[in-house]
Amino acid sequence: MARPLQKLTEEALVLDPAERIELANTLYESLATPNPLTEWELACVEESERRLEEHERLGGPTYTWEEVRAEILERLARR
Repeated sequence: MARPLQKLTEEALVLDPAERIELANTLYESLATPNPLTEWELACVEESERRLEEHERLGGPTYTWEEVRAEILERLARR
């Protein structure tokens, strides 16, 4: 266990049961509540969805990540 985490754990264990339950709930809720997307992330999601819908409507070729990555690396190597 990392040093700061170990210290935090030791401090949490001396709390009374009600406080430990409150702390546990707070920590759990911080994980269960999704972080809102930033404006940029939201724009990326919307653009991805738009492209997928367009592809499903019009068809066309698809490429694996390996193919795309190879093409990117090839283009970078030519610079």
